[in-house]
Amino acid sequence: MTEPIEVILADSNPLMLQALSEIFERDRRFAVIATSKTAEGFLEASLRVPVALGVIDWALPQLGAERLLHILRD
Repeated sequence: MTEPIEVILADSNPLMLQALSEIFERDRRFAVIATSKTAEGFLEASLRVPVALGVIDWALPQLGAERLLHILRD
């Protein structure tokens, strides 16, 4: 079996974040490395531990998902 795909999840809604976490954790192909309620938290986690996949809510508070994507791309 290959190593699981490492994932960071970000969603401002705690219920959605919990549901996404459970979905990914049930699938052995994935390993949830971190979760966040904000774009800043997602950015901090992804800089600390680079992962293959990030799932983000477009309506993240403060920085916002669009700006987060620009920062990650640059």
